[in-house]
Amino acid sequence: MNKVLLFLSLCILVSLNLSAQQSKISVPSQLSFIENKGQLRLSGIHQEDILYYTQSPEFNIYIAKGKIFYSFSKKNKIDRNVSDKEMPSENCSTEYYTVELALQNLNPSVSIISENRSSLVSNYFLPQCKQGISVTSYEKVIMQNVYKGIDWVLYFNNENGNRNFKYDFILHPDADAGEIKIKCSSSSSISLGRNGGLRIETPFGNINDGKPVSQYQESKLNINSSFTLSDNVIGFSLGAYDHSLTAVIDPTVLWSTYFGYNGDEHGRAIYVDDNGYIYAAGFTNSSNFPSTLGYSSPIHDAFDGWIMKLTPGFQPVWITYIGGSLADVVRCVETDSAGNVFAAMETRSGDIPTFNAYQPIKNDTDDFYILKLNPSGYPIWGSFYGGDSL
Repeated sequence: MNKVLLFLSLCILVSLNLSAQQSKISVPSQLSFIENKGQLRLSGIHQEDILYYTQSPEFNIYIAKGKIFYSFSKKNKIDRNVSDKEMPSENCSTEYYTVELALQNLNPSVSIISENRSSLVSNYFLPQCKQGISVTSYEKVIMQNVYKGIDWVLYFNNENGNRNFKYDFILHPDADAGEIKIKCSSSSSISLGRNGGLRIETPFGNINDGKPVSQYQESKLNINSSFTLSDNVIGFSLGAYDHSLTAVIDPTVLWSTYFGYNGDEHGRAIYVDDNGYIYAAGFTNSSNFPSTLGYSSPIHDAFDGWIMKLTPGFQPVWITYIGGSLADVVRCVETDSAGNVFAAMETRSGDIPTFNAYQPIKNDTDDFYILKLNPSGYPIWGSFYGGDSL
């Protein structure tokens, strides 16, 4: 018991004396497709139709069967300047504007595969996944046979020092590009530009698809192509080409936003072990999901704690998220000689998952939650600690 009190006291002192630079440590932006196994939530509800998502500085992208959702966001009463000793405000909320691009007349037997798996593992321990889930991310998602002989490929590439989201349609021999029909829902306006590009406008930002570049997959010879647009349904028109060969339609996705990133992430602790591995911790709200297409009324933000392990070369190894329905902030993190991780979190949530708990129920408005993770970032034990007597 005395060791626990000493650990919590040290955590409080460390938290109050973090340097300004340390407090800027944050979860790395994951410009890849993160699989959704239950960590996404809206008021704690699992968004089962979302298969993958990515969090970019411009907007968030959510992938469902035959669909892409672009979600812009606007923060209200954001606590960017919250001090190290304060909890994030429960009055912080986010407004969203979400645009859906959905393939019309989608083949019901479409199959979805992912490729180029990332080495980073993310662990989530939240009210809707109390036993914990581990998720990974991928560079590419392929929806095979969205139409007869046509695949939809979503991926990231690096061009001119930037990491970009792209999508291609692969037309296998004898496929018909005229079958591709993409319904755009909930945009303020959609139009074709003079340069052959496509512009989708929303109150929170714009999405611009450059003129499609189409070519044979093997020879890379160009094929004349253009967008078509009718009643908010996007299609493609291809010039004469050899249908016995595979062709690729490749629009270029560009964007601009007015408000910026959905995730609000803060660092609150850092520790380096004897082997040079780095452990950082703090809080984030990046698991939230917009409620409706178009404009979404402000959604109350639930802040979860996070703990991340990085190599001595600053490459993420794993990241573990743990929290409940209110504000949770990891204040302190350390390790033992075996590589186990100890952390203390200040919390207002009463529904954080517990593991082999000394105190399974929160006793006061603000309480502590202490936990021990194994070297892979999974809890060995986790317990509330505190109350009126603390």
